[in-house]
Amino acid sequence: MLETTIKTQELERHRIAADIHDELIGKLTALKMEQEITQKDPKTIEALHQSINIARRISHDLSPPLIEFTLLPDLIKELLDPWEQHLLIDTKYDIRSEINDTDEFKVQITRLVQEIITNIIKHANATRMYLHLKQTKNYMALRIGDNGKGYDVAKQSKGLGTKNIETRVQYLKGQYKVKSQIGKGTTSLFLFKN
Repeated sequence: MLETTIKTQELERHRIAADIHDELIGKLTALKMEQEITQKDPKTIEALHQSINIARRISHDLSPPLIEFTLLPDLIKELLDPWEQHLLIDTKYDIRSEINDTDEFKVQITRLVQEIITNIIKHANATRMYLHLKQTKNYMALRIGDNGKGYDVAKQSKGLGTKNIETRVQYLKGQYKVKSQIGKGTTSLFLFKN
């Protein structure tokens, strides 16, 4: 049941990403070219250019391109890049062996990182974030934290984002723990055996 749910979600994300790429970006690009040819309002051309870039980013977030050829740290870096204008981000990668993560594993870890980043941006009021990834032939450990307002883990109700994280961790047969203190930020810890 869990595997079916996760795979159905990924198929739907891939379909939506393809629709955005093929339909929306195509139409926006055609409008932009028409504006450029007729040399109309430069503000409109710039707005269309920005809209195309936003749509492309959303499409790639939904279904990362060339995932089979991309290493997990590179996928994570690509996720973090747009947020560096809002947060000071410290990343550390400690890869101790040649790891051939499955595409499915990379997608699920990417989704976990996306969800944590979303939570930090929406709820933490943080100015700094860190992400540390350690991978050996036996395990992968991921720690993501922030210097935000923190919360009382025992009293916090679980929203959809937290439930999605727990579902993905369970699907990957991993472990997940959150540490947080009011006024001192939040840290999410993940452990997955290879």
